[in-house]
Amino acid sequence: VYAAPDGLMMLSSGGSSIITENLFSYKQWQQYFAPASIHAYAQNNQYIGFYDNGTTRGGFIFDVTSRQFILHDIYATAGYRDLQRDKLFLAFEDRSLKTWYEGSAKAYTWQSKKFTMPQIMGFSCAQLEAESYPMVLKVYADGVLIHSQTVTSRNPFRLPPKVGRDWELRIEGDREVFSVSL
Repeated sequence: VYAAPDGLMMLSSGGSSIITENLFSYKQWQQYFAPASIHAYAQNNQYIGFYDNGTTRGGFIFDVTSRQFILHDIYATAGYRDLQRDKLFLAFEDRSLKTWYEGSAKAYTWQSKKFTMPQIMGFSCAQLEAESYPMVLKVYADGVLIHSQTVTSRNPFRLPPKVGRDWELRIEGDREVFSVSL
């Protein structure tokens, strides 16, 4: 995997393909990531990249297995992958050196896409399964927050009797989420 002018390019025995073509247009990729600025490292079947577009510095992770593209606000100036210790070391502007995936988990907010139902409908309960708890789940119907819940276990919980056609979910936490269901 490498950063090409059109997006992330993956080379394999089956040929080459732009693996981010469904995520970013050419213009978006050029403006937001400035591909010439990207430096990246392979670790745990992930492509861990850092970019500086002149306005914003940040990073992203492309998971080769799940095909997930995850943006984050960490910017490293350099890195080194130690194959013998199976560790990725990153250098930062303050001259500190840190190991990827060591230390405390970073808090995040994840927003789902808008799910449009074939007709107006409601959901009676929800369930969020995660690596650990607490997590916060927010449920939106037709763009309005209808329920916010601090989830403390994998047990299902009730939702208020609201109906809508367009449904969205927002999860806030610092641990891996395995599934969320309405």
